[in-house]
Amino acid sequence: MANISKADLLSDQRLQLAFEMIDKVWKTNLIIFGLIYYDKQDGSGYITADELQEVFSNGKQVQENVWVDLIKEVDKNSDGKVNVFGAYSL
Repeated sequence: MANISKADLLSDQRLQLAFEMIDKVWKTNLIIFGLIYYDKQDGSGYITADELQEVFSNGKQVQENVWVDLIKEVDKNSDGKVNVFGAYSL
């Protein structure tokens, strides 16, 4: 069996690509699971401005347009909500 150093392994482009793919899948899953957690009001599979406000305002008064603007930034079809399972394309 040949001795392979850590540097040899890391210089292999295939291994680097595999780690990049694993990292992307991991981050995608974290986003989706996080959005599912915050989809508290109705379990619809969508995050609305109201749900964001419920989760993040901590009982403080925050103007509604803040939440609406956050949704607009990632709302791909302009329906006022974000599809939890389509979030991987964020």
